Amino acid sequence: MPPKSSIPEVEVFLKNLRADILNPENTRAPKDNLSREERKAIHKHKEDDRVIRIQDKGSRFVIMDKNDYQTKMEQQLTNPLHYNIMTEDPSNKFHQEVTHWAYKWLRRQQISEEIFNWITEVIPKPGVAYGNVKTHKDGNPVRLITSCCGTAIERLSAFTEFYLKPLAQNLPSFLKDTSDLLNKIKAVNNSGPLPANTILVSWDVVAMFPNIDNKLGISAVSKYLNTRENQNT
Repeated sequence: MPPKSSIPEVEVFLKNLRADILNPENTRAPKDNLSREERKAIHKHKEDDRVIRIQDKGSRFVIMDKNDYQTKMEQQLTNPLHYNIMTEDPSNKFHQEVTHWAYKWLRRQQISEEIFNWITEVIPKPGVAYGNVKTHKDGNPVRLITSCCGTAIERLSAFTEFYLKPLAQNLPSFLKDTSDLLNKIKAVNNSGPLPANTILVSWDVVAMFPNIDNKLGISAVSKYLNTRENQNT
């Protein structure tokens, strides 16, 4: 649970809202939004030899052969450059490291006790890997996604993102989404003809995030964190 609000009215509202949601008298069976044929098709495609995954960079669902899906996932998970084969679950070890980190900054009064408890009061479990299908590429490879829900670092990651997100949005290279990119290109076009010797270049980076050097990433993060006016947190 996140830290309690310092505003009593907010806590009262959340308490009443929680009571309304959990009140059995307020629950009712949801109406099925699928036709009988659609429901039948879903059951048919949920057979053991098939996998239903979501499309990468899209909202469609993709039905894949289960063996094909597992092969593509194993090709990425067995890459020794990015992943190690574990003989035991390291979740508790990672939780101890997170707790030690949080306690250090609690003693230095850089985080509150509420934040400390929120970050550390978890029962850690391993993350889950799954793949979104790249239907726009030959061979339909999968984009590996790691869900950290319930892991030792989930709340620490949320805490970190809270402070990094505003910094990232102010970087010259920041792109919010595809529309933002198109608007930037439109602005370049509207600024007038480009010089005759201009070369426009784009890169298709394979596994961009796993290939970012951790030391360089930490160095870049530290650099921009130090640009904040208030560096107490």
